[in-house]
Amino acid sequence: MIYFDNLKFDTELKYEVYLLNKYLGKHYDKEISDKLLRANSRDLNKLAKALGEKDIEFFCLYFMSDIFVPKGLNDDESVPLDHKPNAARTLSKGHYELWDIANEIFVEDKRDKAAIIEPRGYAKTTIFDEAVSVYLHCYKNHYLLY
Repeated sequence: MIYFDNLKFDTELKYEVYLLNKYLGKHYDKEISDKLLRANSRDLNKLAKALGEKDIEFFCLYFMSDIFVPKGLNDDESVPLDHKPNAARTLSKGHYELWDIANEIFVEDKRDKAAIIEPRGYAKTTIFDEAVSVYLHCYKNHYLLY
């Protein structure tokens, strides 16, 4: 079972389609979102890759869901066939705030520098060291040293 947005998804595919709908709606109007989803229905990962480049938050939730999204056993206590249970915690408002900052720095290029000062356990390292590094590598961003 995958737990996100106070919903339960019994398959990875249902979660991914929900996430694509949600974040396409964030970046495009409903008509364009629907067209994009229909046009890419046979290859959702292609659409997700393009959307992930525009939004680090989406990238993390879609491609790094094992780290950021709680996944557990099925309601009957069996292990899901398409995903493994993990120890991820429910996301806090702070996670989304940090992703907004990451988008401002690495996607929108609105900030040159940032000092992130938050308490321990606030996901600073997970987001800015791990997730952003993976994001930058995947999209061959100029912020990476090769």
